[in-house]
Amino acid sequence: MNKSRMMVEHKEIFGGYYVRDNGRWFWKETPESSPILVSGGWLIKKLNEAKTKKPEVSAPSAAPVVEKKEESFSPLPTTTKKPVQPKKKAPEASKDEPKTPEAQ
Repeated sequence: MNKSRMMVEHKEIFGGYYVRDNGRWFWKETPESSPILVSGGWLIKKLNEAKTKKPEVSAPSAAPVVEKKEESFSPLPTTTKKPVQPKKKAPEASKDEPKTPEAQ
């Protein structure tokens, strides 16, 4: 992944904005915060931290717990298979009778 794509992904996750100064990119979280030099290694480190970071668990009283209701479904209909009858073979011509040539 190139640096510009990592910068876009970083901005989507962390917000803030980028500033270019003397050919270098800097990231600022807020306009008052000090700029941080953006390098490929720094971006990879931040993106990996965001991906491996466990989601924060809020206080149990903040989110109500919804109990899952058990759903009852009617049973599936049983399928009955019809017996397959073997195919009947055509009667064989006797070996003594001559075969008739086809009409041309």
